[in-house]
Amino acid sequence: MWLSHFWLTIGWTTYGLLHSILASRDCKNFVARKFGGIFRYYRLFYIIVACITILPLLWLLYLTPSFLLWEPGLLSRIGGIVCVIIGSVIMVLSLRLYFSTVLRIRDLVAETSDSVLFQKGLHSHVRHPLYLGTFFMLWGIFLIIPLGSLLVTNIVITLYTLLGIRFEEKKLKAAFGDIYLRYMKEVPMIWPRLGKSKR
Repeated sequence: MWLSHFWLTIGWTTYGLLHSILASRDCKNFVARKFGGIFRYYRLFYIIVACITILPLLWLLYLTPSFLLWEPGLLSRIGGIVCVIIGSVIMVLSLRLYFSTVLRIRDLVAETSDSVLFQKGLHSHVRHPLYLGTFFMLWGIFLIIPLGSLLVTNIVITLYTLLGIRFEEKKLKAAFGDIYLRYMKEVPMIWPRLGKSKR
């Protein structure tokens, strides 16, 4: 059983590394040099690869023999349901903003030099609301079904995401300069401050 959890850890870690490599500037530059005009569809390729490669991991998670870390009671289940609802709302609101402009829809299929920095709505409270919603969802499901395999999965995804945010923000600082530096000072990365937003 522990060996299966080890392979699950390796699987999610490998997925994260593949995700990072494909998103890296070096990989994009290599593809742009080798394939020229086709590079404009690199983002579509990236999305397809991400979706296809996550399927075997979800299947592995489903098949992994595991154990309950505790017997979930009413409090745990209610807490988990509340977290899932909060996470779902945050993710829907974030995605609705991303898809609310033609630019973001175009960005789904084509690599462009245009960038949009969202600073209103949820983005006035945290810089990465979609990740916050994801965390609420992941850990909410875990509270409802506290399996060892889910714990392993959530830990790897959480650590990878928190590390990935650091690299993502380097790109954002390079793209937006002082505007993003000021935004970083005013708005927390992932967890909102209590009280009113500065924006």
